[in-house]
Amino acid sequence: MDPDEAFLRQVRQVATTASNSLQSSGTIQPGNRVAKIELETDDFEMGLISYEGVSKREMKIYNRGSTNLEISQVRTTCNCTVGTMRNKVIPPGETGILEIRVDPSRIPGFYTTKTLTLYTNDPANPYPTIDVTTHVEAEAEFSPDEFRLGSLSRGEGAEMITHVRQIHETRLEISSVSISPESPYFTADFEEVPESEWRTPGKKEYVITARILPGAPPDEYLRVIRVRSNLKYQPDISLRIYATIME
Repeated sequence: MDPDEAFLRQVRQVATTASNSLQSSGTIQPGNRVAKIELETDDFEMGLISYEGVSKREMKIYNRGSTNLEISQVRTTCNCTVGTMRNKVIPPGETGILEIRVDPSRIPGFYTTKTLTLYTNDPANPYPTIDVTTHVEAEAEFSPDEFRLGSLSRGEGAEMITHVRQIHETRLEISSVSISPESPYFTADFEEVPESEWRTPGKKEYVITARILPGAPPDEYLRVIRVRSNLKYQPDISLRIYATIME
C-alpha cells in the first residue's frame, strides 16, 4: 500500500473511532460548549510556483463552535508540503490562518498532491484533512510534461515523444533517462535535436521517447522517466507515463 494512503487510512480510522466514542459517552450533547472547525477548503490549490525557492500561501480556518478551537499540530504526508498554524487557538466565531509552504526541491516532477492533517479539539471532526495540489514551474521547457500512451489492446505497443528545450542561457545537457521502477515493458531514450532544427537559435533541444512494448499484459500502468541533466534547481526530473492495456 502507498505510504501516503496508509497514513491517511490510519488517521481516518482514528478520527471515526474518536468521534463515535465521544458521542456514545455523552460528551457531544445539545447545549454543550464545543469547538467546531470549518475549513475554507479541503482541496487547496497552490497553483503554479517557482522552481527557485519555497512558496507560501495562506488559507482560513474558522471556528463555528461555542468554545475555543485548538489545533495542536499539522501533520503531512510529505515534507515537500507542510502547514503551520499562525494561531493555534481560535476563539468562537473567529478565523485562524494556516500557512502552507511547498519546497520544489523536494518534488521530483512538476505536479504533486499531498495531504495535511489537522489535530483539533473538535469532538465531531478531530482530524480534518486538506489536499494540497501544486504545479512547479519548469527550469527547461518540457512539451508535453507527461506521457499519456492511452488505452491499448493486448499485444499492441505505443510510443510518444516530448521535446525538451533550453530556456535560459546555461546550455542544457541531458546525461541520462531511465524508467522507474524498472519494467520489461517500458523503454525510454533521448537524442539531441540537430542545431538547424532548434526552435530558438542558441537554445539547445532534445527529444525523449517513451514506449510501452507489445508484450505488456492487461493492466493500468504508471511509470516515470527519470531525466538527469545539468539544470541547477531540477537536475533530476520525473516525467509520468500512463498506459492502459485492455484484454
